[in-house]
Amino acid sequence: MSRKWIISLGVGLFLCFQMAFMQPLTTFSKENITDMPVQSKFKAIKINYSVKGRDVYVECIVPGFSFVSDGEKSTRKDGEGHIHVYVNGKKIEDVNQAAFIIKGLPKGTHEITLQFVHNNQQPYQYHEKFTVDIK
Repeated sequence: MSRKWIISLGVGLFLCFQMAFMQPLTTFSKENITDMPVQSKFKAIKINYSVKGRDVYVECIVPGFSFVSDGEKSTRKDGEGHIHVYVNGKKIEDVNQAAFIIKGLPKGTHEITLQFVHNNQQPYQYHEKFTVDIK
């Protein structure tokens, strides 16, 4: 047997196992995300993060949400905006992209808050909090 064939078989068996024993996943097409009320869209958000040294790598999966650059933040438009990043209750930056790094945190435990905000700086009724331990 060739090595490629064995790897393909292993991947296929793994996917079959995952589908058989996992709960069904909810999928969203671009059409039904667009038609959802803005606050309902936030229920589909997934925040991933990892700590590497003194940095926290954050990835926000936000269906139907467009991040806007600093020059476009004057007019409120539902489904657009940016993130205010807080560390231990203190705002440290505005983020205009789905993936970013919080750099150089001191040793200790820190509470990170991500507040999603409209273009005109008014917050959405959604935020995410998580705690990281810097060693």
